[in-house]
Amino acid sequence: MRLVQLALLVLFCAASEARAVVVSLRTGAVSILPSGRARWRANPKLPFPLQAGDRVRTGGGSTARLMFGRDAVVVGPGSDLRVVGAGPDERGLELSSGTLRGSFVSGTWTVEIFYQGNRLMPQWGDFQLSAARGAARAQVLTGRLLVDTASGGRRLLSAGESLELRPGSVSAETVAPAPKPAPKPAPSPEDLVRAEAYYSRGLRFYLRGDPERAMDDWKRALRLNSKHEKAVKAMARVLKETSLGGKRQE
Repeated sequence: MRLVQLALLVLFCAASEARAVVVSLRTGAVSILPSGRARWRANPKLPFPLQAGDRVRTGGGSTARLMFGRDAVVVGPGSDLRVVGAGPDERGLELSSGTLRGSFVSGTWTVEIFYQGNRLMPQWGDFQLSAARGAARAQVLTGRLLVDTASGGRRLLSAGESLELRPGSVSAETVAPAPKPAPKPAPSPEDLVRAEAYYSRGLRFYLRGDPERAMDDWKRALRLNSKHEKAVKAMARVLKETSLGGKRQE
C-alpha cells in the first residue's frame, strides 16, 4: 500500500508541475465551467487540470484546493472565481465573491490574485482574501504580500497586517506605499542555527503524525532562512500528501 501511495504521489507531482494549476482536493459541491463551454461540470473527478478562462464555484459549506506547483490556494464556501493564467510563467486567479486562503512556499512572486482592479502577489506564507458586496479585505497571516491597488498605489503587507480593497480606492489603515521589495538580507549564523533547529523539530512532528505542527515549525525556519530548501520541500510534500490522502468526494 505504501508503494502505491508513493507512486501516486510521484504521478501527482508530475501532473501538478506540467499543468501548473490543478484542483487537487474538494469537499462538498464544487462546479467548474471550462473556458468556451456553456455547461458546468459538477464535482469533477480529481485531480482536475484548469486552463485560463475556466471558472470555479463552491457551494455553501464546500471548499476546493487549487495547486500551483508547490503553492496551494483553498477556495472557501460560496465562492466564485476565474482562472486568468494557468501556464508555468503566468498563473493567477480573479475572485468575484467569496474567500481565498493561500499557502505559498515557493518564495517567488509568480502567482497573482485579482479583485476588481486590485492585484495581490504573495511571496511566501499564508494570506486570506474575503470579498462580498463590492468590497474585499486582504489579511496576511504569515509571510509577505505585495498589493497593487486599483487606485495606482502599492502596499507591502507583512504578518498581522490587513488591507481593505475597493474599486479605484484603498484605505490608509495599514502600511505606507512601498517600492518593489528588495531581496531579504542574508541570514545571520544564529538565524541559520535556529532555522535548522525548527526544521528538525518539524520533521519530528511530521514523523509522529502531526503535520500541522510540522508546517508551523517549517514556516518558522523559512522566516529565518528563506533559502532552506529542505523546509520548502517538506512543506510541499505535506501539502501534496494531504491532497492525496485527504477525504475526497468524487
